[in-house]
Amino acid sequence: IQLQQEKYKMNGYLPEDYDVVHLSDQRLSEQAKSDIVPITLKKDGSFSARGNATLNKETLKMLRHYTNQMIEESAIKITQGQLNINPMKYGERSACDYCQYRGICQFDPDFLGNTSRLLPKMKSDAAMDAMKCKLEKGGAEDEL
Repeated sequence: IQLQQEKYKMNGYLPEDYDVVHLSDQRLSEQAKSDIVPITLKKDGSFSARGNATLNKETLKMLRHYTNQMIEESAIKITQGQLNINPMKYGERSACDYCQYRGICQFDPDFLGNTSRLLPKMKSDAAMDAMKCKLEKGGAEDEL
């Protein structure tokens, strides 16, 4: 049963807010480590330094700003007619693996000009720093 629970355990981040975390797993008032979300609490109820996937308000605000900027830049490119087919690729995974338009988009890496955007493998802290740096420089770029 425990292996099955691990299989369905959520990944990703939660706000560094006990109320939100508690709503995600109400059993956290009875146990220190969640079976549902990546959260571990200390005996005093505060977040443990290890075993947690939480983001503070400042980081969440930065992610929202970065995401909104990427959406805005993409919308501008689309309205300008820049409709390049260049899905991202991360290791062996590609956006095409999940795309419902795969059969009609005409992307073929063997065709001249059809290239994927290769996303570098990096730790989450490095990715956050890179996004923050791009925002400070005045804009998000396609690489992230």
